[in-house]
Amino acid sequence: MKHLGSILGKCQNLQSLILDDASGSSSMSILCDGLSRVSPSPVHLQRIEVFPQACIFPSLPKWLGQLNSLCVLKIAVRELSKEDMDILKRLPALTAFSLYVGITPAEQIVFDKGFKVLWYFKFTCTALCMAFSEGTMSNVQRLKLRFNADKLEKYDPVRAGFEHLTGLKEISAKIGCIGADESDSKSALMDIFRKHPSRPIFNVQLVDRIIQGDKHKRVHMRVSLPREELSSYPQILGGKKRWRQMNVHLTKTLRGVTFFNCIYAEPLRGVTYLIMKLPLNLGDDLEFIKREMRQMSSIIEGNKEDDLEEEWVPQLQELVYDIEDYICIYSLLRTRLSVHIIPHMSHMKHLKGRIMSIQNWRHADISSKIIDTGSTAMPRSFPGTSPRCYVRQDDLIGIENPRDELLQLLIHADDRQPWMISIVGCRGSGKSTLAAVVYNDHRVCQEFDGRAWVVASECRNSGDLLDEIFQQLDPENKTTRSIYGLTCILQDRRCLVVIDQAERGEIWYDISRAFPPDSRIIVTTSVQSVVATAAGFFSSHSYIYAMQGLGDADSRKLFWRKVYGFDTEPAPALVDGSASIFKKCDGLPLALVSVANYVREHHQGGRIQRFGTNYQEAFGQMNRVFVQCFNSLPDNGHRTCLLSLSIFPHGHQINRKSVIRRWIAEGLVAGNAEHTAEEVAAARFSELINRSIIEPVLIGNNSKVKRCRVNGAMLEFVVNKAISKNFATLIRKDEPVSYTNPHPIRRLSVQGDGGTTGSGSIATGIGLSFIRSLTINNSEAFDFQRSKLLRVLDLERCKGLDDIVLDAVCQLLILKYLSLRGSDVRKIPKRIRRLRHLETLDIRGTKVNNLPMEAMMLPRLVHLFGRFELPEELRYEMEKSKLQKFLSEESRLQTLSGFVMEKNGGLESIVLHMSSLRKVKIWCKRYPCSTSAIEYDVSSIQKLFAGSNNALESISIDSDSYPTNFLHSLQGPCRISSIKLRGTLLQLPKFLSSVDSTLSELQLSFTGLSCEELSVLQNLRCLLYLKLSEVRQGLIGGIFEVRSGGFPSLERLCLEAPMLPEVHIKQGAMNNLTSLRLLCLPEYAGWRNVKGIEHLHRLKEVVLHHSVDAVGLEAWKQTAVKHENRPKVSREVVESIIPW
Repeated sequence: MKHLGSILGKCQNLQSLILDDASGSSSMSILCDGLSRVSPSPVHLQRIEVFPQACIFPSLPKWLGQLNSLCVLKIAVRELSKEDMDILKRLPALTAFSLYVGITPAEQIVFDKGFKVLWYFKFTCTALCMAFSEGTMSNVQRLKLRFNADKLEKYDPVRAGFEHLTGLKEISAKIGCIGADESDSKSALMDIFRKHPSRPIFNVQLVDRIIQGDKHKRVHMRVSLPREELSSYPQILGGKKRWRQMNVHLTKTLRGVTFFNCIYAEPLRGVTYLIMKLPLNLGDDLEFIKREMRQMSSIIEGNKEDDLEEEWVPQLQELVYDIEDYICIYSLLRTRLSVHIIPHMSHMKHLKGRIMSIQNWRHADISSKIIDTGSTAMPRSFPGTSPRCYVRQDDLIGIENPRDELLQLLIHADDRQPWMISIVGCRGSGKSTLAAVVYNDHRVCQEFDGRAWVVASECRNSGDLLDEIFQQLDPENKTTRSIYGLTCILQDRRCLVVIDQAERGEIWYDISRAFPPDSRIIVTTSVQSVVATAAGFFSSHSYIYAMQGLGDADSRKLFWRKVYGFDTEPAPALVDGSASIFKKCDGLPLALVSVANYVREHHQGGRIQRFGTNYQEAFGQMNRVFVQCFNSLPDNGHRTCLLSLSIFPHGHQINRKSVIRRWIAEGLVAGNAEHTAEEVAAARFSELINRSIIEPVLIGNNSKVKRCRVNGAMLEFVVNKAISKNFATLIRKDEPVSYTNPHPIRRLSVQGDGGTTGSGSIATGIGLSFIRSLTINNSEAFDFQRSKLLRVLDLERCKGLDDIVLDAVCQLLILKYLSLRGSDVRKIPKRIRRLRHLETLDIRGTKVNNLPMEAMMLPRLVHLFGRFELPEELRYEMEKSKLQKFLSEESRLQTLSGFVMEKNGGLESIVLHMSSLRKVKIWCKRYPCSTSAIEYDVSSIQKLFAGSNNALESISIDSDSYPTNFLHSLQGPCRISSIKLRGTLLQLPKFLSSVDSTLSELQLSFTGLSCEELSVLQNLRCLLYLKLSEVRQGLIGGIFEVRSGGFPSLERLCLEAPMLPEVHIKQGAMNNLTSLRLLCLPEYAGWRNVKGIEHLHRLKEVVLHHSVDAVGLEAWKQTAVKHENRPKVSREVVESIIPW
C-alpha cells in the first residue's frame, strides 16, 4: 500500500475513494501508512470510505483537513488525538461521518464545536468514550453507537451528553456484552434514550464483541474517477503494456464513472496487481431486495391513516426509492458483461443492511406504542367539527344570489319543488355558511313548523343521525326513537332538516323512507358521490347547488373588511404585497378570512408587503380544514397522487390523461391482480374529483373530467405538505421554495415566466443525481446530465432545446415519460433509440415535422403525440418491412396522434400493422391526389373502420378545408366507437347512417352540411355524444328538428357555430339527454330558438357561449326554473373554446 498515496496524489479530479474487504471476513486488517501522506491532496474528494476490516490509520491523515468538499467520511484510526479532532471540526461540508477508534483513549473524546451540517454520525470503539457538548452536532438526526459494555463504569453514558443532540430522531446501538451484565447495560442505555427531549426512535441490540483485534488482511479497493482521468492511469501504473499484463479491468457504470476493482496481493516493481471476484449469491441477494421492496411498497401504499410522521416511514420511503433505482441500474448492467455489476455489489450489501435496520426500527416503534397504550389499540380521535358559520353575518360577501336561489326553492310548498337540496363544494368554500344563512332566515322560520341542524360527521352511523333529528324536532317525546316514530312526527308537520358535512352515502336509505314530500332537506358536502347517492333515492326531486369561489371584487371587499373594517381598498401603501394573497386564496372565503385575521393581528397599521412568505401560519384555520381533508383520503396512495400535483403552477390546467401517464411512469401507481395501472390511476383521479379536492375545468365527450385545476389555497397547502415531506422541491421564478431535509430530492419542478435564467444554477446546487421527476415549465433548459435516474421529464414550453440538451435526454436510459410540448425543439435525433423504456413521447406544438424510424421502433412506447410525417426510410422496401414486422410483433403503441398522410399512403404501411393501436389521428396533406392513391387510402381506411380484428377505438381525420369526398365510398357497419372528422364533406358518409353502427362518439367540424343532411344521424342508436361545429355562417338550414325516437341513447349534445338554426325537439326525442351546449353568438342563443326543451326529462345542464350577457343568461335561468329538473344554466369555460 506504500505506493497508493503517490497514485492518489496524481488524481486531482478524484471524487470518491472506497477501500473495502474483499473476502467478507473481519478477522484481519492492515495499516494504511501509504495513505497517511498524499501530496498534493485530491481536493475534489467528496466521499471517502475506508472500512476498518480493510485498513486502520495510525492517526487521522493531516491531508483530510484540506478537503472542503468532503461530504461522506468513513474512517478507522488506531488512536484519536486532539489534533485529529481539530481537523475534523474544520470540514465544512461533512454530512455523514463514521468513526472507528481502535484503542480506548485515556481521556474522554469531547465533540464541542464544528459539525454544523452533520446529520449522520456512527461511533465505534471498545468503550463509549465520547461526549457531546451543548450546541454541537445540532443537525444530527441519526446516531449509531458500537461499543463494549465492560467499561461502562468508567465511561458513564449519563455523562455522554446525548440530550445536547437536539435534532436527534433515530438511535441504533450495539453493545458487546461478554464479561458484563447484559440486562444492566441495555436497560441503562434505554433509560437515557427514553428521556431524550426529542423522543427519538431507538433500537438497542446485544452482541458478543464489537472489536476483536487488529490483524492484517487483503484489501478490496474501489476508486471512482471521472472519465477524463481514465487516460492518465496507464501511465501511472507503468504504461499500457503493463496495464494489460496486470489483468486490470475497467468497468463503466451508468453515471459515466470508471471503477477500479482490486484485491491487494503484494507490491511488485512499484505496482499493485488488480484482480476481480464476483460473489455466487448475487442473484439471491437481488431477489431478497426485490421481495422486501414489494412488501415495503405495500406498507406505504396501503397506509390508511396519515401516520407518515412516524420516523421509520420516511426512511422506508427513501429506502424504497433507493432500491428501485438500484434495480433499474442492475437491470441495465446485467445485459452487458458481468464485470459491469461488480461496482454495485457493495451497494447491494448496504441496501440489505438498511432493510434490516428499518425492520428493527419499525418493530421497536410498534412495541413502544403497545406499551404506551397498555397493549390495547385505541381508536384514532379527531377534533370536533367546525361551527356552522365561519364568519359573522355582517361579514358575508357575495352570498345574496345563492341565498335567494335556495330560498325560492324552500318558502313555497309545491309538488314541482325539490325535496332535497344539496350544497356541494370544496372545503372552505362557504357551504355551511350558506346553509346557516338560509336556515336562520326569518322567512324560513315562518314557513316551516320545525327545524333541525345535524352535523353528520359527529354521528357514528345513520341511527345516531336520525336520533339527533328526532331529538331536535320533538325534544319532549321520550318514546323509542325509530324511523316509524320520525315518520309520525313529520306526517302532520312541514319541517326543514339541515345535514351538515355529510361524507357517507349510506344515510339516505333511512332518511328517504322517513321524510314526506312536504318537508325539505338541505345537505352540505364536499363528496360528490354523496349527492349522487341521495339523488338516486329522491329521484327527480333533488337539486344540486355547486358552490363558486368569490370573484375578484368580492374577494377584495371581504379581505379589506376583515383587515381594516371597511369595504373599499385602502391606500396604495397598504395594498402593496396583497396581490399574492388574493392569488393564493383564489376566492375561497375561509382562506381569505384566515389570512385577513393574521394580517390584522400581525400587521395592524403596517404594510402588507412585509407579510413575507409565512403562509403556513397565516392559513392556520384553513390549513386545519385541509389537514382533515388530506387525512380523510382512503390511503397513502391517494395522498401521494395528491402531493404530486404540487409540481404544477398556480392556475395551471391539468390534463387528466397526462397526469395519469406521469403517475404510472414514475411508479406512483401500479396495477394489481384485478385492475391495470391505468384503471387504478383513473380511480384515484376520480376520487380526488369526487372529494372536491381538485376542480373540474372541462368535461370531455365521455362525461369524464378532461382538464382540472387545484384551487390556489389548496395548492399552497399541498405544496407545503410536499416540501415538508421531502416529496417535491420547487423553484419559482429563480427562487427556491426550500425546506431543510437531509434526504436527497426526488422531484423537482421549475416554474418560470418565460424570462427566468437562473434556475439551472439553483437546481445544480440543490443536487440532481437522485431525482426521478423533473418538470421545467416556461423556462430555459439547463444541464441535467447527472440525472440518470429520471423517469419523468417534462420540458413543456422550454427554450434552448439544442442538440446538447437532446443528447443529454437520450442518455436517460430509464426514462419513461418525455414531454417536449410547446418547446422550441426542431428535430428528434436518431439517438432516441437508447430510450428503450420510454412509454410516452409528446412533441405537440413543436416544429418537429419528421419523425425518425428509431422513435417508431421504441419497444415500450405506448403513446405518441405530435404532428409529423412518417419516417423517410419507408421509401425503401427493406426498411419498411423491418418496421412493419416490428409493429406487428413487438410494438406496444396504443395512441398515434398523429401523422400526416402522404399520397403514397401511410395507413397500409404503418397503421394497419399496429395490433395494439386504439387511437389514431390523421392529417390529410393538401395537394391534388391521383385517383389510384385515393383508392389505395380508401381501402386502408375501410379496413380501419369496419375491421373486426383490430383494437382501434377512436379515429380522427383532419383535412381542414380540403374536401374529403373519398369518405363517402366507405361502407358500414362501423366498428369504431369514436370518430372525429374535420373538413368539407360533399355528403354524409354512408357508414355514419348505418343502423348497425356501434358508434358512441361523433364530432363533425366544418363539414358544410345542412341541417337536413345531418338529421340522418338520429338513426345512430348507440350514439352517446354528438358535436356539430361550423364556422363562418354556421349550420346551413332553417330548422334542426329531432323527431320522436331520434337519438335514443344520446346523453350530450353540443352545437357550436356563430349562428345556430332553430332547434325543434319533439316529444319522445332524446329521452336520455343530460347536457345541452349551445355555443353561438348571443343573438342566436335565446331560449326561444330552442323549442320543446320541456320534453328533455333528464336534462341537467345548459351551457351557453361565453359572450352571452347577464340578461340572456337570466332569461335562460327563468326558463330552466319552469323545467321539471331545474337544469343548471352557465357560460362555457373560456379556456375550452375554439376560436372561429
